[in-house]
Amino acid sequence: MSAGARLERVRLRELGKRFGRTQALRSLSLELRAGELTVLLGPNGSGKSTLLALLATLLAPDKGTLDYDGQTQREFARQGRSRIGYVSQEGMLYDDLSGLENLRFFAELHGAPRSRVGLLAERVGLGEAAVRPVRGYSRGMRQRLAIARALLPEPELVLLDEPFTGLDPLAMQELERLLGELRAAGCLVVLSTHGLELSPALCDRVCVLVQGRLRAARAPRPGESLSALYQAELGGTP
Repeated sequence: MSAGARLERVRLRELGKRFGRTQALRSLSLELRAGELTVLLGPNGSGKSTLLALLATLLAPDKGTLDYDGQTQREFARQGRSRIGYVSQEGMLYDDLSGLENLRFFAELHGAPRSRVGLLAERVGLGEAAVRPVRGYSRGMRQRLAIARALLPEPELVLLDEPFTGLDPLAMQELERLLGELRAAGCLVVLSTHGLELSPALCDRVCVLVQGRLRAARAPRPGESLSALYQAELGGTP
């Protein structure tokens, strides 16, 4: 990857990750491309969060490799972490600060323009809650703020772990629109979800994981919902 070049693809080859006696990922190979949205489906413990943390360079694989346009994971972690927008299930927010104060802090940390703070607070619909301490936020409001925080540095690789959790129907629609905008802007987007309401038209690839193995990776067929795809590949619900 040359200096100033946008991230075009990430290749995962035979990835394996173990936590003690638990094998979280097993020989997982996949190619992810800019301008595409990949959805991870699977039961609890299937490896979705582990895969996202590996892509975010927060964990290192025990086996296999990640290739970011020719850079190793370690090289990309040194040079490209500011190009990653990551929303974990923990949210990574400071409860004693207001929503705006959180965003201002992370903007300074990432060298993002202060102008993006107000822009993103409005874009995710924080409203009057933006000036209140985060400890009083609902689960949905915390999720909105975490998404805004992740997008501050205008990332090229966007990783979202259960981003729809706690969101009301209107906020879910807004997040879908935002995902469409990120995809259209050429971002490489990967998200995990247990909800199957996401529009299949947004999904370039759906990956079904079971016990750390990639069971299927394909685009939804015309007229096929995520629920139908999941049942076709695995049966049941994630």
